[in-house]
Amino acid sequence: MPKVYTSLWFDDDGLDAAEYYASVIEDCEVTNVVTDPGGNPHTTPGQVLVVDFRIGEQKFQIINGGPEFVLDEAVSIVLECATQEEADRYYAEFTREGSEAPCGWCKDKFGLSWQIVPAEVNELFALEDREAARRAVKAMLTMTRLDAAAMRRAALGE
Repeated sequence: MPKVYTSLWFDDDGLDAAEYYASVIEDCEVTNVVTDPGGNPHTTPGQVLVVDFRIGEQKFQIINGGPEFVLDEAVSIVLECATQEEADRYYAEFTREGSEAPCGWCKDKFGLSWQIVPAEVNELFALEDREAARRAVKAMLTMTRLDAAAMRRAALGE
C-alpha cells in the first residue's frame, strides 16, 4: 500500500516554516532537510529544496518551489485540540503574526491556512438531535476563534 502525505508549496521559506511549526505544535518535528544538488531553476546548489516534518504520526513535506504558486484557503491543516485552552493557544499563536478568518480558520505568518478546532465542536456537529447540531453550526458561523462552550450553549437552546 502506498504512503500518503501532504506536500505544501512554499516560495523559499519552507525550513523556517517547518522549524516554526516544530517550535509551536506539540509532538511536531522536522524529520529531513534536502538541499538542491544543482539544476533546479528555483533554488541554487546547497539551498534548501525539500523539508519533511511530522505532526504526531502525520507526515508533511514542504518544497521550496519558487513564487509560481501561493498558499491559499483551498488547502488547510486541521488541528483538533483536546481542550478549549489548547485550541486558544494555537489560534493565538498562529494569528499573532498571521490573520484570523471565520469559523476557527486562520493563517499563520507564512500564509498557511489552519482550522483550529476544539474536539467538542465535532461532537456537537454529530449530535443525534439535528436541530441542536444546527444551532451549534449557526453559533459557529458568528465566530472567528471557536468557542466550544458557546456552541454547546447554543446547541442546548440557552
